[in-house]
Amino acid sequence: MTTNQQLPQLLAQLQRIAEPLDTAARNPWYLLVAICFTVQRKLDLLVDLVAFLLSRAQDHSAKVDLLASVREAIFTTGVLYGNPLMINALLHLRNSVDPHLLSDTPLRDPTVPVTELHHRGYTYFQSIYGDETDQTLRLLASVHPDYPYSALALIFGPIFHFHGILTQTETSYCICAALIANNLPVQSLWHMKGALRLGASREQVLAVRQVVILASGVDESDVPLPPARSPDLA
Repeated sequence: MTTNQQLPQLLAQLQRIAEPLDTAARNPWYLLVAICFTVQRKLDLLVDLVAFLLSRAQDHSAKVDLLASVREAIFTTGVLYGNPLMINALLHLRNSVDPHLLSDTPLRDPTVPVTELHHRGYTYFQSIYGDETDQTLRLLASVHPDYPYSALALIFGPIFHFHGILTQTETSYCICAALIANNLPVQSLWHMKGALRLGASREQVLAVRQVVILASGVDESDVPLPPARSPDLA
């Protein structure tokens, strides 16, 4: 179990592992770690992680953007590990930082009709599941007849489809992180395959997998490996 004293060494190791995730904008390694600490209920480590990041931010604007991305990552994935836990994590975080760094302006439009949210949800769901979309929706309907509707109109449409703070790829990585850290191998593989469909390389998905394993402490043998390439490629 990671302690507060061991955190700097752990973060340095995680940053090295996450080098394949580098983009021109940022490397989202810290979003994955924030989700891991949330899922594992290590909220003091979450606060220490954010303090570490803020201490290295260049200016006020960078700090605002950093906190916005962390809050969005935890909020977006809360449906995967439990909204009460997400709420607790974000309250813990809010109480630990300068309130002037936080924006309370809503990001999502509450006036979007449910039919449009359902359409957006299906579009994003299809980008994740590709040729397996209809098969997966039938499986979800067998779980509960209302689940496809709720997944598309209430989760994928308004939550996962929104990319005002995180990119589509970052959202995909964060979903993978929440599922791996919560020890859900079936769903983890679904979304690692989804990340490949969205354009991530296998090296990048493996980096996400390894960061989460190390940050969350889950047994590596319980975490599936992504396929060698996007499942829909011939």
